[in-house]
Amino acid sequence: MESLKIGDDVYWVQKTKTREIERVGKIIGVVQPECSPNRIIPGFCRDTVSLRNFTTYLVRVYGSNAIFWPTTVTRLPESKKYLLDNPVPVTTTRRFDIDKKDRMILKRLCKELDAEFTESDDHLNVITWGKRFIFRVLGGIEFVAEIENIKLV
Repeated sequence: MESLKIGDDVYWVQKTKTREIERVGKIIGVVQPECSPNRIIPGFCRDTVSLRNFTTYLVRVYGSNAIFWPTTVTRLPESKKYLLDNPVPVTTTRRFDIDKKDRMILKRLCKELDAEFTESDDHLNVITWGKRFIFRVLGGIEFVAEIENIKLV
């Protein structure tokens, strides 16, 4: 299996009893061999679930708050990028609220200081400050993991 990291876009096929569904999403957690995904998102699965003896990933599906723990994923190939704009609806109830207090505080500060910003699932660009705040999730809590300079053109 190729080496992937948090924030990578990935592709996999979800198999159900009646069909196969192509999915795309963003890695939000790396689950080490013989570890439970509950270390990343408490309560994600039952304690009795069989642990995997290889590295796996928790993936948030595009267009949804649903999080999956697929057995295998691959880096999103060019040929499947159309799925980013046309994802298959998710019918699972496996949605997990992530504590996003840090993001909300940072956005409120930007508004109070009249700073221009844009945001995505994994980062907040504060154009006025020339900074990109990159978020990660651990234990169900989103936090600022990195701050990068952004080039203003």
